[in-house]
Amino acid sequence: MRPVPHPSLKLIPCLETFVAYVQRFDVIPQAPSTSVSSPKRLQPDPVTGMYLLKRSLRSDGSRLGDIVPLLQCRVPIEITPRFYGKADTRLAKENSLEISSEFWLNKYFHKELFWGFHLAQD
Repeated sequence: MRPVPHPSLKLIPCLETFVAYVQRFDVIPQAPSTSVSSPKRLQPDPVTGMYLLKRSLRSDGSRLGDIVPLLQCRVPIEITPRFYGKADTRLAKENSLEISSEFWLNKYFHKELFWGFHLAQD
């Protein structure tokens, strides 16, 4: 998106570019690393090979997000809701990202993302 000012106003320089609203997600640590060289390194799930994310919230329970310049975004990603033993009956394709709080970072969505994760684990 890009702010469009009133014709009589001028945008401040940092808003003359396209911007995006982004939300923050934190990686949920999985199995501890067995590597001696990097014991605190976050690991993907050993079964799926994908990282598990949790939506970041403020202390009042609202989502943590902000508007950032689009130039700061590197690559689009796909997140998939994490289902436990039984999926929530309220979930639908239109609201699954709104209702869920934990997600898989789908590394299979984008080939460069997949190979980036693959090479980072070696």
